[in-house]
Amino acid sequence: MTLLSVSKLRKSFEGLLVLSDLDLEVEPGEFVSLIGPSGCGKSTLFDLLTGSVSPDEGAIAWKGAPVEDLSSLAAWMSQSDLLLPWLTLRENAMLPIRHPTGKDKKRGDSLLIRLGLRGFENYLPGKVSGGMRQRCALARTILFDRELILLDEPLSALDALTRQGLQGMLVTLQKEFGKTIVMITHDVEEALITSDRLVTLSQAPMKITGNYSLQGCKPRHRDDPYVVKLRGAIMDVLQGRAS
Repeated sequence: MTLLSVSKLRKSFEGLLVLSDLDLEVEPGEFVSLIGPSGCGKSTLFDLLTGSVSPDEGAIAWKGAPVEDLSSLAAWMSQSDLLLPWLTLRENAMLPIRHPTGKDKKRGDSLLIRLGLRGFENYLPGKVSGGMRQRCALARTILFDRELILLDEPLSALDALTRQGLQGMLVTLQKEFGKTIVMITHDVEEALITSDRLVTLSQAPMKITGNYSLQGCKPRHRDDPYVVKLRGAIMDVLQGRAS
């Protein structure tokens, strides 16, 4: 059964049409990346899914049943880490678990270590780098007991080397924790490395311009000829050069 279905979703702000009759389906266990130009409406779509704003028209369904939004059904991570400044990194990561057991704490610590935060678990957010805060926010998002994760540029604050390592880690953690992921990204290469499916989007009013089911095992290598060729084709679509 389809996990998430968006049908004919439409949204305007002060007369400006941002989303136009958008249709999207996501299957259980998929990693789907949404990629489009800046200002096309990607973040607005996430705002609609999480209930921050309401659609003008259209419907959202969860496992076939209509829902107003996914606020109680999905975990999500924005471009800002949104960590609580008075809590340590460990405490921030464990926030989704109200009464953590010893096993929960070990799993949380293990996740922080795998995300490169060994030795920083007891630091406050103001004492670590932006990249470390973003990694803590990713750990917190994964630890939510939610089948679906919505990610809005989750690795954008990281340096190139750390980002490359975490792209592979994100794929590993998705499989390990049994998550379905929908990710907004501006990085075509990142989407090709991590995703099962890549959806290209137009300028506002946003529509789907391409839907690519990706081949091969994840994480893919950026120098893989398949990745290089498809990256060029997708850039052509995004820049309006496709034949």
